Amino acid sequence: MNEQQLIGSIVALLGGLAWYHRRWLLEQTPKGRRLVEWCGLDRARWVFGALVATIVVFGVLLACNVIRPRGG
Repeated sequence: MNEQQLIGSIVALLGGLAWYHRRWLLEQTPKGRRLVEWCGLDRARWVFGALVATIVVFGVLLACNVIRPRGG
């Protein structure tokens, strides 16, 4: 496993953990509460879910070597 695969796997895993704890994150964190204030609870859940899904997809694509960052 190279560094890119490791980072992609960790990003996808952290996104999955955020999805699992989405209710707590929306209710107990200042940014989650602010998102709920701005959008309402139902829309905040949708926005948060879309953001987390994007993060998970990015992590998986990075781990599968579909996204290749430029190396130094």
